[in-house]
Amino acid sequence: MSVRNCNLYSCLLVISLCLIITLPVYAQPDPYPANPALMEYIEQINADSMEATVETLIGFHTRHTFSDTLSDETGIGAAFRWFENECNRLNEGADRIPWTYTWRGTEYTRYNLLFGRGGTPDGYPSFILVGAHLDSRTVDINDTEGFAPGADDDASGIACLLEYLRVFPSQTFLRSVMYCAFTGEEQGLIGSNYVADMMEECEWPLGAMINLDMIAHISHPDGTIDSMTVRAYSENPQGSHGRQFARYVKWIGEAYAEGMTVTMVPAIDRPGRGGDHIPFTEHGFTAMRLIETAEDPAYQHNPNDTPEHMSFSYLHRVARLTGGVIATLADAPMVPPEPIVHNTGEGTSLLVILPEDIPDTTETIFVGYRTEDETYWEGISPTSADTDSLFLEGLTEGETYCISISIAYENGCPSLFSEEVSATPCGGLLPPDAFETTSTQEGIELVWEPREELNITGYEIERGLTYNDFEAIAQVPHPQGTYFDTNIETGPRYKYRIRSIHTEGDRSSPSPEEWGRLASHHLGILLVDATSDGDGSPGRPYDVEIDTFYEHLLSNFDIAGQWDIIQLNEQGRFLDDSDLAAYRIALVYSESLTNVFTTENDEFRKYHANGGKLIFVGWQMASKLEHSSTYDTGYGEGDFVYDMLGIDSTRITPPNEMEMQGVTILPYNTTRRFDEERFPEWNGVLPVSEAIWTDSLPEGVEVFGLFSAVSGDEYEFHGRPVAIIEQGEYPEYSSWAFIDVPTYYLQWMGRHLLLHYALTEMGEVSYDVDEREGMLPDESALHILGTYPNPFNGWTVVEFSLPQPGDVHVELFNLLGQRVFNTSMAASQCGYYQYTINAESLPSGVYYVQVQSHEWKDTQKITLVR
Repeated sequence: MSVRNCNLYSCLLVISLCLIITLPVYAQPDPYPANPALMEYIEQINADSMEATVETLIGFHTRHTFSDTLSDETGIGAAFRWFENECNRLNEGADRIPWTYTWRGTEYTRYNLLFGRGGTPDGYPSFILVGAHLDSRTVDINDTEGFAPGADDDASGIACLLEYLRVFPSQTFLRSVMYCAFTGEEQGLIGSNYVADMMEECEWPLGAMINLDMIAHISHPDGTIDSMTVRAYSENPQGSHGRQFARYVKWIGEAYAEGMTVTMVPAIDRPGRGGDHIPFTEHGFTAMRLIETAEDPAYQHNPNDTPEHMSFSYLHRVARLTGGVIATLADAPMVPPEPIVHNTGEGTSLLVILPEDIPDTTETIFVGYRTEDETYWEGISPTSADTDSLFLEGLTEGETYCISISIAYENGCPSLFSEEVSATPCGGLLPPDAFETTSTQEGIELVWEPREELNITGYEIERGLTYNDFEAIAQVPHPQGTYFDTNIETGPRYKYRIRSIHTEGDRSSPSPEEWGRLASHHLGILLVDATSDGDGSPGRPYDVEIDTFYEHLLSNFDIAGQWDIIQLNEQGRFLDDSDLAAYRIALVYSESLTNVFTTENDEFRKYHANGGKLIFVGWQMASKLEHSSTYDTGYGEGDFVYDMLGIDSTRITPPNEMEMQGVTILPYNTTRRFDEERFPEWNGVLPVSEAIWTDSLPEGVEVFGLFSAVSGDEYEFHGRPVAIIEQGEYPEYSSWAFIDVPTYYLQWMGRHLLLHYALTEMGEVSYDVDEREGMLPDESALHILGTYPNPFNGWTVVEFSLPQPGDVHVELFNLLGQRVFNTSMAASQCGYYQYTINAESLPSGVYYVQVQSHEWKDTQKITLVR
């Protein structure tokens, strides 16, 4: 890997004129050289001194968090006071941080001890925290009196804290270094949770936290020895702040550790285990943990955890390593901003543009880079702060790299590394990414992400009609990422694609196609079917039944088109705003209980933002729009039902609570129930029904339908909104309506009123107003009102009026007068009825449907077309 500096303004010239030399890729960068001034302190770290601290701590017999606090010889109280006195002897100002906890029915107050060495805060507002835990335990976590020496776990870490306090004199560093001895670690990180919560709530400027826990054991359970590696644990993902800190610990610390190597582990801790760095990570701070490699549970949480099983030379190396990191970071600048990284287009190099707003006192900038799958850096390259940019060369084409920077002042101490930036070196010429179109009332807006390569000069826009070839219609300069096409006609659907233009005039391959159409809204209603085909059982209707139902229900309105989301998705054809743009209203329905359709929410947003009107209606419609599968769902910014409809929560009735019996339709002051004939198994009551649970809908949103429960006011869903609409004032009609009800299952008048109200509020006109609203049939005989559809393919619905209750016979005859279909139903009251006829087994031809009750009968001709 090689690095080549360049001036930002000459990047293009360098790319075109210079021969790029590829050098071997480094396996890993060498440790950063130790700072001689800081090494003077590190050399003072003494293994015998740390061993004496460990011996003293095990002498307290147990340091269980809830052990004796009154004795001066045993228990957590004696250990804490001894350690506090040692801290005050070496550094005045150790602070007790109290916390309370109820353990086994008794409330206890315990303390963490916070102490440290301050620096000058001016220009260095953040501080460093080094932690270890003072408490110990036996195998039985409730044993407060048994021998719990806790030598490795974690007198080893506490010994380091005391040693740093001894060897780093006061006011040594520019940045404050604080140390904390936690209690309650063995009972679930109680003390460190309290400190992390306190620091977040009080907005303490914690820059980095390192946890030293179990850092002196070198024998694996199988007897093999590892005295030269230490593990570093930090939070996922690879680009997290904790992982960046762990990389820094390895890079800086190894130079001070007498040959010790840091092994980075891509996890926050061992499986099922944890340490005091975790609460700080969870509170948003930068934190990581060091722990021995040769961990052996046989010497943890039991009387075997004694100094005889520790290596104090190993502990000495870990203390040196960590001390070097602490001292370096305490004299280092703040974390710099991230760089800007571009693909050069050459194939094996990236251009790194260094940020302009780094401090003027910066002497050196370090560029760290790694492939995205690697835990540690592949290389770290220094460059002068006078450099505007540099090239990383010798990279692997098509491999994604993560790049970040560190800075150092005159003292040479590097900062933590910045946020990482990802980039992929690619050769050849590629089209722009993230290309999309939006259909507006003035034209079609094209947006894309400009390429990062340095050899791009512009973009060529190509357009075509559905069945025509593309032709170039415009060129725009790089880095422009938009184009607005107004040279289009009302009606046609246009296809677009984009090519990048090379410095030498070559064109890239085209981008994927996107579509657009003038948002003219000159056509009527588009029925968008989002109901999957069922088996006819309750909650799983046949798709053809639902399509027929809506065609019939809205037959008096201007139905201009149909779109089946699920069927077309299966064919690879997805709804976009160009499919909607010609229609005044898109009515989206999903009447099945079980299906979850592929929503096109971004396309609905575009369509609505450019003048289109939307109606959503169906069973658990909010949950389907957001792909939610929970019974209690909250929504927020970015969610479609929140942004557009103002719904912040919905709830669904549990399956065993059969409660939704209908809908109270407020504009007509009437409650309409579900049709028992649709699903007699449920007796006209719906399971798992959804209601809007938003306490206060936004201004301008009107509720026009309420949940009607069998139990009435005793049931918490009763009276909750299930239908809402944007309020409109003439001539500004409503632009959306949301009906969270499967209208297919409502009795005729209920479904008619809900959809009729929504459509009329949107300015739609019913061409043949249905006068049956709220009325019983006044005919003196039975009449077939119609069959829908007719002609039909397999299924048709016959609707008839019945002036008197009684048995009803529905029959189908062919042209020879032969009866080919026969069924009966009992009508308990007069009214309007529908019956679906299944003619799947019949051949094409003309048939006669006959409905008969008492002495009345009526006949109508229908046509079956295969």
